[in-house]
Amino acid sequence: MFSSNAESPPLREYFKVFALAFLPIFLVVSLAVAYLDYRDHQLGLDKIRSAELSQIVPPAQLLNRDIDSVLSDLMILAHADELARYVAQPDRQARQRVERLFALFSREKRIYDQIRYLDDTGMERVRINFHGGTATVTPPEELQDKSARYYFTEVRRLNAGTVFVSPLDLNVEHGALEVPHKPMLRFATPVFGAHGERHGVVVLNYLAGNMLERARSQLAGGAGMLLDGDGYWLFGPEPGKEWGRDLNHGATFAAEHPRAWAAMQAEPAGQLLIDDALFTYRMIIPLAESGTGDLKGRNDMVFHALNGGARAYHWYLISYLSPQHLTELLAVQSHDYLSIYLFSLLLFMMLAASYAYVRVHQRLAERNIRLAAMVMDVTRDGVVIADQEKRIISINHAYSALTGRTHMDVIGKDLRAVHGELYDDEHCTEIWRGVEENEIWQGEAWLRHKDGEFVPLVTMLGMAVDGQRRCRNFVEIMSDISALKSKEQNLQRLAYHDALTGLPNRYLFEDRLAMAVAAATRDNGRVAVVYVDLNDFKPINDQYGHDTGDRVLREAGRRLRQACLRSTDTVARLGGDEFAIILQDIDSPRMVEELIHRLHLALREPLALATVELTISASIGYGLYPEAGTDAETVLQAADRAMYREKMRARENRVH
Repeated sequence: MFSSNAESPPLREYFKVFALAFLPIFLVVSLAVAYLDYRDHQLGLDKIRSAELSQIVPPAQLLNRDIDSVLSDLMILAHADELARYVAQPDRQARQRVERLFALFSREKRIYDQIRYLDDTGMERVRINFHGGTATVTPPEELQDKSARYYFTEVRRLNAGTVFVSPLDLNVEHGALEVPHKPMLRFATPVFGAHGERHGVVVLNYLAGNMLERARSQLAGGAGMLLDGDGYWLFGPEPGKEWGRDLNHGATFAAEHPRAWAAMQAEPAGQLLIDDALFTYRMIIPLAESGTGDLKGRNDMVFHALNGGARAYHWYLISYLSPQHLTELLAVQSHDYLSIYLFSLLLFMMLAASYAYVRVHQRLAERNIRLAAMVMDVTRDGVVIADQEKRIISINHAYSALTGRTHMDVIGKDLRAVHGELYDDEHCTEIWRGVEENEIWQGEAWLRHKDGEFVPLVTMLGMAVDGQRRCRNFVEIMSDISALKSKEQNLQRLAYHDALTGLPNRYLFEDRLAMAVAAATRDNGRVAVVYVDLNDFKPINDQYGHDTGDRVLREAGRRLRQACLRSTDTVARLGGDEFAIILQDIDSPRMVEELIHRLHLALREPLALATVELTISASIGYGLYPEAGTDAETVLQAADRAMYREKMRARENRVH
């Protein structure tokens, strides 16, 4: 006797099979999403690193150019004919000619607090003060003895053609720091006569504040800093910590960031990722570098008062991204994988549940095992391995499918040479530079397939090293992202275009209208907005159905687009049976009215359908910028009101 009620399998067994099926998939999906998130993080970090490295170069060049300019000015004045005649015959007329030259130089340059000539005893013979945009000659009775000042003592020891440069510090007047603070550099060079006899010293007090502010303004990414050779801030993100040596508050970069400071002493330039903060730095040797950073031949001819050599006199230019700032920048560049992850888990849970049900109830283990194997092996990356001499020794089938190159095409060839066939020169250079500098490079690239087509990839090339950090192999992994690129393009189009008519939607329309109004404001031009509302569209929808209504809307959009003869005109569907048109560079209202006449004619053409012939009409109004309003929204509202008035007049005419 058989029972009609079959026993249900134990729930415990069902969950056991479900867990065995789902957990491996869960781990794979979790690892895949983690890898994608890690890859996004690394790509974003690489982009940020590259941007930081690029933006630190211009301010470094600016500092060097300004220093070079001051040194050039100093030599011009020291070798001026007027000064040579004065030191040869120091009478009143000769001194006045020097005063006029120095005063003219001060007025034209506007960057020197003082320009002075001291004789060989240290006595000022000419001094020009620059204040409030005016260069003033100091009377002889107010000139001072500077023989005890450190810069005069230092310069007296120098030979012809050499230069003394003081530390960059805050100016001191009458024994106290000048307020407001005035950053100052003093440049001095000895003056010799025609027969090599020493006569005196030319001194330039350079106002360095403008140079520092321009350098700070060019560090727009991270927090900009300039440090002296001992780690004191010359400028930084916190004004209260600047000029610690002069203000005696003791705040230094070296004390706040000891690990970064120690690393910066070892290398003259680079990037440091320490405690989740990014430091991009470059040592600047202003007396030994040109504007491009190349060493110049005058290195041994320039001296610093405290350290005794051009190379000992250096600054550090730093762009600093705090952990919070770096995290925010990485968040902007990352993708939202959470929804993909949750959707994937839900999908695989359903597959695992189906597998468990079939396994327990229908004994279809083989089919479910094959299905799981197919799911586990959906996607493969292309892999190529080369030896330490960069000769290719192995590839997989996915690599052949991606590139169109077989084993015979690439085995034994130089990996660089194969890259020359796969990528453009710029990518080849970038990839191998990254490997040589960091032992790994990863990023997006366009691969040239053997049949000539280009395939978008995410590729990673790394160096496999042994325990002694010696290279043993090169490994490259390629992932085809064609589908992802296609989805990105489709999503972008759907976001800005109407799905039914293919016309720009309201969002894109409003964006283009705002740009058109901005251009018209800049060029003193005109913009017209034409508002089109189809008449009696609802009865068509109700009587003939939505499919017919959709066809009417598509045909109306097509006719409106054809009636607009210029490629610069924008025809958009705002929603329902409402359309709008943007006309730029309007000469007169007559131009708009002519277009409206064409629109009416185009819309009135009969529309032949399978069972009926329809005639479309519309109420059309327009608004002009700037006559109808001073912004895009007001002009659009004016066009809407004009269309509504047209619709009301049409109804009144039908009633009468």
